[in-house]
Amino acid sequence: MMRYALFPAVLALWAGPVFADLYKCIDAHGRVQYTDQPAAACLQKGATVKVPPATPPAATAPKSLQEQELEFRKRRAEQAEAEAQAQKEAQLKAQNCEAARANLAVFTQGGRVIRYNAQGEREYLSDEQRAQEIEKWQKEVAQWCGT
Repeated sequence: MMRYALFPAVLALWAGPVFADLYKCIDAHGRVQYTDQPAAACLQKGATVKVPPATPPAATAPKSLQEQELEFRKRRAEQAEAEAQAQKEAQLKAQNCEAARANLAVFTQGGRVIRYNAQGEREYLSDEQRAQEIEKWQKEVAQWCGT
């Protein structure tokens, strides 16, 4: 009895995948024929087309619920991390925008502007230096504030 049960299993393993050539032939009447050998009628007219064998799709086992849950949690964590990073960058951009506008206001309000040099002494900015600083802070405002 066991011998009869093993026969189909052995036959299935022995058969395996078949890698035969398949030919598509369109005859003079326009009929399409598929054969494993080139047809003589088609060879004379040059209408034989060799069709490659079909490859079986890769057998992938369905994912278990645990694997699906793990992937879902991973995606959620990556998404939360990306949102936190975007929020942090937006906050930094807003702070830089505010600082650039404040510095621009210092140079455009119309009073004398001073700086401290390396010795700790006050130096007054000339009109040329002031114009350079205004141009510099206008570029910073444009960069950080988008205006």
